[in-house]
Amino acid sequence: MPNFPSWNDLYAETPVERLPWFLPTLDPDFARALAARQLAAGRVLDIGSGPGTQAIELAAQGFDVVGSDLSAAAVAGATKRAASAGQGRVRFVQDDILKSHLEGPFEAIFDRGCFHVLPPECRSTYVRTVGHLLAPGGILFLKCFSDQQPGSEGPYRLSPADVRSAFGGALDVLSIERTVFQGNVQPNPQALLCELRRAS
Repeated sequence: MPNFPSWNDLYAETPVERLPWFLPTLDPDFARALAARQLAAGRVLDIGSGPGTQAIELAAQGFDVVGSDLSAAAVAGATKRAASAGQGRVRFVQDDILKSHLEGPFEAIFDRGCFHVLPPECRSTYVRTVGHLLAPGGILFLKCFSDQQPGSEGPYRLSPADVRSAFGGALDVLSIERTVFQGNVQPNPQALLCELRRAS
């Protein structure tokens, strides 16, 4: 079983630019998926926003964004980062997706690294919460470590079958693409980009 750090201590003590998953721009996979789905506006949620860079970039593209994170330190840092970027269309809040106080609906939800750190027994709670927060027809863009990633350090590894099993009956799986996690780790870890939709 992976041994995860205290997320708040991590964000309080480590410059975000040095975190393994830091990426200053919108993840290229997400950008391509947005373009393919022709999404250009609406209310979106970034779960596990961390440094906040993905949420800030989404706001810069015209979305109204809520970025949530378990870590108060991460939220504080992301809020300052958004202010420095002059980006007022994003709001960061502290929230535990397993005991969430967020209010939907959201036309899209982005998860670049939250789901794959949750213990398997907690995944059904995540699925119910995301399904509740998504608007009818809304899409979850989920990026997670792949079963093809060597080793055992870091997040849980997930296969396409694992994703289908976790979300089956709750969200419709539109696509699962093998890709990589861009960031500070070389070579880039193997990943899955999954698009799932709430039924209308």
